[in-house]
Amino acid sequence: MDPKSRREVDSDSGEDEEFEQGTSTCLFCPHTSEGISAMLLHFIEAHSINMLSIRYKLRMDDYAWIQLVNYTRKTQTSPEKLLTLVESKDYPWNETAFYKPVLEDDVLLQWEPDEASMMAVVGNGEAMGASVSLLEQDRIRVAEERAKVAEEALERALTDLKAIREQSAAFLLGDERVATTGLKKSQSEESLDGDDSDPYFISYANVSIHREMLQDAVRTDSYRDFILGNPDVFKDKVVLDVGCGTGILSMFAARAGARKVYAVDRSDIVYQAMAIVRENNLENVITVLRGQVEDVKLEGQVDIIISEWMGYFLLYEAMFDSVLAARDKWLAPNGNVFP
Repeated sequence: MDPKSRREVDSDSGEDEEFEQGTSTCLFCPHTSEGISAMLLHFIEAHSINMLSIRYKLRMDDYAWIQLVNYTRKTQTSPEKLLTLVESKDYPWNETAFYKPVLEDDVLLQWEPDEASMMAVVGNGEAMGASVSLLEQDRIRVAEERAKVAEEALERALTDLKAIREQSAAFLLGDERVATTGLKKSQSEESLDGDDSDPYFISYANVSIHREMLQDAVRTDSYRDFILGNPDVFKDKVVLDVGCGTGILSMFAARAGARKVYAVDRSDIVYQAMAIVRENNLENVITVLRGQVEDVKLEGQVDIIISEWMGYFLLYEAMFDSVLAARDKWLAPNGNVFP
């Protein structure tokens, strides 16, 4: 069959004509073809290798494709060896030395696949079936790999969340554990709309970060000992927890006798805090608010502000400004800020 007869793609822009211009030389044998699509079909028919499929499978940009072509020519790699390298994920062509062309005016180096070129390659008949089948298999494999990664990430997140809940209960109740319940919202849970695009707040929605903080025994025990060790300071007081995270400080304050606690956090971790508060039967004392403390609306002034605002190198988490804003806006005269 005349290679040109395989091309059934019309284009007003002439890009498909440019795609076919020039004589290309096979990567694996002396065969030459007019146009790249004919050569790609030659790879399938003569060597049982689908270079279109490989390029899409490895998500190659133009530079990576140039390296692969030059590597294959320079090392005279066989189709079988190339397929083995692709499957083993060992890509020896990822070297700057393979940017240098082996053949002068190598037409294959100019290949920029798009929808038109794919249509020209797959054409019709057996070659089309082989090309589409391999490409679909690659897409299915990629989708399966992504699904596996997502499932593993979800499993890790659930494990971290379970650990957070158990650790929170342990800090509050010693060795006693409380059973986990569903995520049905109560009247004490209020959500504020906001822009979720800030990477800072997105990062704090990750439960693993909060698990790490809870596992810092010096940090958590110090807050617990201060709050639970001074019930006279917290008894019947209204408390605002700035950047509450999983709500551990809010629950300490509630256990110490606070009449009302507002737990505020901008990140989505507040939804886990809501569940943890309920599991510890503190939803009648603690109201969880999602939003920035500068924007939330409280029922009135508060007697105490608590916050774990200290990060790496003291000021890394940049929360102190929010604590000061909360003080100026919500703290009653003669109120206290801890720490």
